[in-house]
Amino acid sequence: MKARLKTIFLSAISVISAFSFVTLTSCDDKCKTISCAYGGICNEGKCLCKSGYEGPQCETLMRKKFLDTWVVTETGTITDSRQYSLVIEGQDGNESGVRIKNFYNNNLSAPVNAFVRNGDTITIGLQTIDKYSIVGEGWVQDEKYYGDNGQIILRYKITNNETGEIDDFGYDRGEPSLWSEQSGRAAAHEIRGGLLRTREVEHSLQLGASGLHRNTGAAPRKRGDCRQNGHRFPASRHERKGQSADGRLWAG
Repeated sequence: MKARLKTIFLSAISVISAFSFVTLTSCDDKCKTISCAYGGICNEGKCLCKSGYEGPQCETLMRKKFLDTWVVTETGTITDSRQYSLVIEGQDGNESGVRIKNFYNNNLSAPVNAFVRNGDTITIGLQTIDKYSIVGEGWVQDEKYYGDNGQIILRYKITNNETGEIDDFGYDRGEPSLWSEQSGRAAAHEIRGGLLRTREVEHSLQLGASGLHRNTGAAPRKRGDCRQNGHRFPASRHERKGQSADGRLWAG
């Protein structure tokens, strides 16, 4: 009888312990309601993203902010000041990789390969295209007129392997190359144009309300009713000769 009671008692303790463990584990599981995309793994309630992805749930391709047409403004240690457009595209099969077309103002026969890391950094690993060696690094940033991720600052250099000449754009010396997002530039021009048109309309309304002529400061007259000191003057210099109201001749 005692042995039977002991067995029942131990079984009850085991059940209670198991239930308590499951309950505590369930309450402490911070990843229970977290879903991580594109191969991300949840740890302590936060997603650890696979290389090339970012965001609270790894939902954003990191290189996406770089994929666009960019307007380049740069001056090298050899190259004079210039402006041109280039395109950044994604590499197939590599979530972090990108291709830069028309790099160095299309003086290269192939796109330059680069990769995106740490969310906002683009790196051009040392590579050779034609007779040139290219290396560089830059970052994307918000810009006042071009918006979020609207500008890339890139420091790079190109070495002519035949002559040894180095065209440097802020990598070791000189000024960095500035890339502004083309869609952001269009939006900025549209905003500026809209503000200008709004000011012109406001100014016209103010002039209309005051009843003043924009150029002379006098009340506007009807065409053909221009008078000064009792004499009528032609409303247009293209009018033929005729007579004024008092019979005097005037010339256009």
